[in-house]
Amino acid sequence: MTDALSDQLRRHRRDSGRSQLDLATAAGTTQRHLSFLESGRARPGADLLTRLAAALALSMADRNALFEAAGLLPPVHDGPLREAAYAPLRQAAWRLIEQQRPYPAMLLDARYDLLAVNPSLERLLGMLDLPSALWPGTSGQPANLLRLSFHADGLVRYMDAPETWVPAHWRRIRRDARSPDLLREIEAWPHLQAWLREPPQPSTEPALLERYQLDGLPIRLLSMMTTPGVPTDISAASLRINLMFPADTATDDWLRQLDR
Repeated sequence: MTDALSDQLRRHRRDSGRSQLDLATAAGTTQRHLSFLESGRARPGADLLTRLAAALALSMADRNALFEAAGLLPPVHDGPLREAAYAPLRQAAWRLIEQQRPYPAMLLDARYDLLAVNPSLERLLGMLDLPSALWPGTSGQPANLLRLSFHADGLVRYMDAPETWVPAHWRRIRRDARSPDLLREIEAWPHLQAWLREPPQPSTEPALLERYQLDGLPIRLLSMMTTPGVPTDISAASLRINLMFPADTATDDWLRQLDR
């Protein structure tokens, strides 16, 4: 068993807020055995790993990562979204982001790479002074929403109070995005480290708005993320459709003008 597995088990348990005893009981094992798994002194079988993943309510991607770290075959197939079998799913997702006009929308994979954006988002990003490495993306690689959002030369340049929005958003993304190398790269950026060191700020909003200064105007956006209803493999489960909505009348008017 690799250290990666023990680290993953520990992190998932702590993220869930569960004690070793609580998780061990839910998974039908002992606290002592779970302690051995988290320290790397014991190797789990596929059955126990399945029970632990279920007790932690892990996503398909996280379950696969656990199995891979344990040297076991992943329990869920991982197929590329660009294969012909995924065409109906891609087409449905494209219809959804196209119907979102005049509001921005994007289609993302498990790494948060941008698979597609609607014309409204393309126009919005095109009006900003963004490095070509971030948008539309260079060196044959797709643009990545995490780099685009969190890079010091990216969207945070236009954001009101990024020191509040970025840590809250990053902590959620950190548990969700399936790209450890990319996450480590971004988390090492000095400005992000400085913001993450600050204590979390309480919010009076039921959902945190994205607040920008664009065209000399305060722009307020609410982001909604949706996924396929009944995915049968990890690629389908990792598909994310990010729909953005105006949070006030001024933003609504500005987006409608921009889309003309």
